[in-house]
Formats: sequence, structure tokens, C-alpha cells
Amino acid sequence: MLRRIFQNDIIRLGIVPLRHDFIEMAKNRSRGKTKMHEMDEKYVPYRGYDAPYIFVSYAHKDGNKASEVIEKLQMEQYRVWYDEGIDPGTEWDENIAEHIENCEYFIALLSREYLESSNCKDELNFARELEKPRLLIYLEDIQLPGGMRMRLSRLQAIHKYKYRSMELFFEKLAETQGLEKCHEKQKQKKTITIESTAVVQGTPRIVIPRQNPTITIPRQGYPYQIRSGDTVYLGKALPGFFLAEGENLAWRVLKCEDRKAVLLCENVLLNMPYHAVQHESSDWENCTLRKWLNTDFYEQVFSDSEREYILWKEHPSRNNPKYRTPGGAGTMDYVFLLDVIELNVYGFYGFEQITEIARNNGNISWWLRNPGFSQNFAMNFGWRVHYGGLPVDEPAVGVRPAIVIQTR
Repeated sequence: MLRRIFQNDIIRLGIVPLRHDFIEMAKNRSRGKTKMHEMDEKYVPYRGYDAPYIFVSYAHKDGNKASEVIEKLQMEQYRVWYDEGIDPGTEWDENIAEHIENCEYFIALLSREYLESSNCKDELNFARELEKPRLLIYLEDIQLPGGMRMRLSRLQAIHKYKYRSMELFFEKLAETQGLEKCHEKQKQKKTITIESTAVVQGTPRIVIPRQNPTITIPRQGYPYQIRSGDTVYLGKALPGFFLAEGENLAWRVLKCEDRKAVLLCENVLLNMPYHAVQHESSDWENCTLRKWLNTDFYEQVFSDSEREYILWKEHPSRNNPKYRTPGGAGTMDYVFLLDVIELNVYGFYGFEQITEIARNNGNISWWLRNPGFSQNFAMNFGWRVHYGGLPVDEPAVGVRPAIVIQTR
């Protein structure tokens, strides 16, 4: 009776706090009362992406066993993220995918419950697709199904249930190669210098020292409040674009978080080869398209004041998820292309975002930064994601740039 009245109140009155409480109540009921929900406040999931962290994948019915491992890692000053760190109001799948994408190390806590959970297996498969360093921790004595056993046979594994104490288990866990990158002692400190004498519209600027080039960012960032799904106008079309020369460029806000926004150009701007050298292979780091986007495009499309909003950001060069073609080294860019993982994370499904002008020019395909089935090919997106891609010197593929800007 109480539940029926509670639900009706939500539907009739639309009270957000009650609805959130109901969701939390339902979530806790489905998981059961576990130690995971009683962890001390000082043991909270790591937040942010500025330092390497461990993603822990576990079945919620194993909450008590999982909390022992997570608490021990955090007590020993390892940065750990698990799904109690999902912020209210965010998409569950998107948040999970993004944290797997950005993690340094993936740990799966295997049990019978884990093998029965489609969500857990999805997390493990996604980490495998991204080629994340993975460690399997067996919470109990189980046999993996044949196909899974074949795929996971080469991974490091620790059988926790065989250890007589947590201390002995953790001694073995701490020996895992690569895990030390996620320890607080390995965190790289970021230096921020405030330049008190430089003023932009009466506001002191923050100068972030980097290797060449050094960029200056206004403390206030982009001067308007924006959120995901908004359209932002930055830059003007150049001659040769599918838009009129001088027309304002529209950008879709894909994500807005921590005073940063990821923007994707609403338009396919022009056709251009990924690498404009015939019969020569290239990855994203060395392709001519990346060089053009970060020199001529960046310098001619945006005004001086607009360039102050645009961040010089690191972007991973991931392998082709289907053909395993190496993606090369990560890059630091002002302007970049999305990759196939980011399409998924940002929930992008493309036709309504491809301009009619681009269609009229016979172009419904644009480059991604991932390699295709070899280094002579790069992936592209059109009617669907083309994992095999097109030859890097193909001139009839569109360019749809992306940027990251500082916000308020």
C-alpha cells in the first residue's frame, strides 16, 4: 500500500527528490543490504580523469566480498573507481563505458554471480575490446565457460579464496605489474601559475605551463552557460567549405563536465584525405589531416579570443577494435576527430547531424581517427561505422572536427 501511494505521488506531483529516493530504494532492494553501502565516507570512488585509476567490475550480489578488496586498495592509497561513483542524473551505461575507457587498469571480481550478470560480462568484454590491462580475481572456485576461458586464459589471475588472510592476498595483488601506476605516490602533480599582470576583460588569466606550445586560458572560460545538447557558434567558414565563406560554424555540445565541454561541428565542412600522400600509410599522429586541423584550420577559422577557449588536450590513439590495427601514439591536439569509442560514449547516431549541404555534395561519410583494417586505411562513419575504413589518401571523405573548450 505504501509503495502504491508513493508511486502515484511521483506520477501526479512529479517531485524529483521523491523519485530519486524511490530509485535509490529500488536499487538497494535489488542489490540487497551490503557492506558496500556502509563503507566509511573516506573510502569513496575516485573522481576525475587526471590520474591513472583502477576500474573494479563486480556483481552487486557480491557487494560484501567486493568491498573488502576495494577498501583494502583504497587503504593502501590506490585510486579506485566502482559504480557507486556514478553521479545522479547521468546515464548509467554511458558513465560505465566512459570510466572503463579512461581507466589505467581493469579488475574483474569473478564469481558465479558475475558469470550470470550480462552487465558484468559487457564490462569485461568492453575492457577487452579497448585492450585495457586486466586482472581476474576469483572470489570463489568456479569454472569459466569454454569460450570465456579461451579468451581470458592469457590474463593474470589471482584466486583470492585460496589465501588464508587478506594480507597475504594483498601482497600478491600488489605485485601485479602496472598496478603501481594507479597508486597515489605515482600521481603527477599539475602546476598552475596565475599571471597577475595579464588581464583579459578585467580578469586575471591562468597560464598552464606545458611543453610546446603553451596556451593561455581565461579564468572565466567560454562566456556563456552551456550544457550537453546545446549549439555553440565558434569560428567562421573558410573558402572551399560546404558552407558560405564567413558563415558562423555551429558546434554541438556532446558533453559538459568539470568546466570543460566537448564540441563536435554540426557540419561536415569539406572533403579531404586522411593522409594526402599517395600509397603511404599513416596513423592519426602522423597524418596530414591532423596537421592541417591544428595549424591552418585552427589559426584561420577561430579568432584570437576564441582560441583562448580551446584547450590543448591529450587524445588516445586506440587500436582498431575489430582488426586490431595499432592506433599509434596518443597525441596532444587543439582540434581532433572523434574515434569509434567516443561515438559510443557520447550516444552519437549520425544522420540528423549531417548537413543537407553535405548530402547534396554526395558526401555522407566522415573520417574517424582510428586506423582501418591496415595502416593504409582509416575508419569512417556514414550509414554506419566502417571498421575496415577507406584508403587514407581517399579525397572524397568528409571532415567533421571536434574541440574541447574551457567553460564557466
